[in-house]
Amino acid sequence: MTKTNALLILTIAALGVASAASKTYEVSISSPAWIGTNELKPGTYALELDGGQAVLRSGKTVLRVPAKIENGGQKYSSTGVIVEKRGNKPVLVEIQLEGTPTTVVFPAETTPVH
Repeated sequence: MTKTNALLILTIAALGVASAASKTYEVSISSPAWIGTNELKPGTYALELDGGQAVLRSGKTVLRVPAKIENGGQKYSSTGVIVEKRGNKPVLVEIQLEGTPTTVVFPAETTPVH
């Protein structure tokens, strides 16, 4: 194997790992919910997991917040959005990702990352 072929294979493998790490999930928010100091309007959001952060995108809105990624045993059959009433506000607590055993948990006091 030549050095050029080996470099090409390594580059393709690195791109595959990078694209797998940045998978995007579609999440629907049916009613207003707060995450940190930001209100999420009802709608569809693209969710990306980036290390210890979740990135939510909808149109021009981009929200990057701390999140804990937990992996359970069984895969979820549908995406679940868990909202709890805290004080007078509905607060986004976690998102369960369809087709995966992954739960994205948002800390009680979430401050957006800029």
